[in-house]
Amino acid sequence: MGAARGSPEGQGPQRLQRQALERLKSAFELHGWKVSLPGGAPGRAGLACRNGDFAYAVELKASPGRSRRVILRGLMADAILQSRQAARESELQPLAVVAAPHLSSEIVQELGEYVRDVGEGIAWGVLDGRGRLELHGPGLDSVRLPEGAWISDAPRREAPTYNPFSDLGQWMLKVLLAPHVSESWLRAPRSLVRGMAELAEHAGSSPASASRFLSELEADGYVEKRDGHLRLVRIPALLNAWRMAAQRPGEVRRARFHLPAADPLERIGRRLAERNPRREGLERLSAPETIDRKGRRACLAMFAACRVLGLGHVRGAPIHVYVEDLSAEVLEELELGLADRQSVADLVLIRPRFPESVFRGSVDVEGVPVADVLQCWVDVSFKAARGEEQAKLIEQQLDFMRGI
Repeated sequence: MGAARGSPEGQGPQRLQRQALERLKSAFELHGWKVSLPGGAPGRAGLACRNGDFAYAVELKASPGRSRRVILRGLMADAILQSRQAARESELQPLAVVAAPHLSSEIVQELGEYVRDVGEGIAWGVLDGRGRLELHGPGLDSVRLPEGAWISDAPRREAPTYNPFSDLGQWMLKVLLAPHVSESWLRAPRSLVRGMAELAEHAGSSPASASRFLSELEADGYVEKRDGHLRLVRIPALLNAWRMAAQRPGEVRRARFHLPAADPLERIGRRLAERNPRREGLERLSAPETIDRKGRRACLAMFAACRVLGLGHVRGAPIHVYVEDLSAEVLEELELGLADRQSVADLVLIRPRFPESVFRGSVDVEGVPVADVLQCWVDVSFKAARGEEQAKLIEQQLDFMRGI
């Protein structure tokens, strides 16, 4: 029988290939490259791209639907061979590109390793329907898709319907990792999880969300069932994908106290503690006390949180505070006002992109709400050299993070 209209098969790899090639052409042209469409054999999808001393014969191969690693490696191998052939015919450098509706960071990393093993230094890249464009080779670093660009609506529908690193997804990761983390560093249920229903119960999420989350982790090889319980596997790769997905913290504002503070960390800690409801004995993070506080939650973050957790390594870093609401009313409760560019700031306030993951996992240290250790690791990892040092210290304290 023929493929149904609108299905991935109905769209076909050729249509996706043409759409991906158009996106790639636009990205090169947007960054000042001269692009032409050379003729070629049937089924070829190529570009000739030139910018100053850099010139590439691009060959793109596309896979509709959600392709597995072996298929993507085969497409990359085909693209390598055909781009080399096109390069010999045009006296350009070869560039092999693979496109698919969705490519995880882990798959991209594996494709890069495959190219390094077999490509003999060839330039290569990936493009997916979520707007990911990565090109590796001389002169290619600046070529990117515009923000929010998609290959087409049809591949977009074929992309996974659940992002495992969404706000709730990151919280469910913390729930699965909680048995390996001290209660003083992460506030989460610590029972081993037997399946989707228990994960939904422990995380305070819907069964549908838990099911989609686990399906995505299973598809990428990050979770399996052992001895009747769900266990995360390939944890270093999973954690690396997590921090890459969460590297932008959120809306940032500089603030200062209304009255001078000799010790800004002590002052903000006291104010946070005064606003923090007693949460002792809560077994589930969906408890009414927690839900009712949504919109008004706050906690210490990044290096300040590490210091209060007993993991401080960096001195003199700005004091960061996660604040769910940056309204004038909440700032007044904290005795703060926004600092202008000419003023010296006491604190850096962040409205987090992932508030449920941040605030549900936060712990209380002598009444002061503090971001959990996993959140601290994610947040400081991209803070230049000092952040890398702080992240390494956290990794040394958590056995399952060794080897990242």
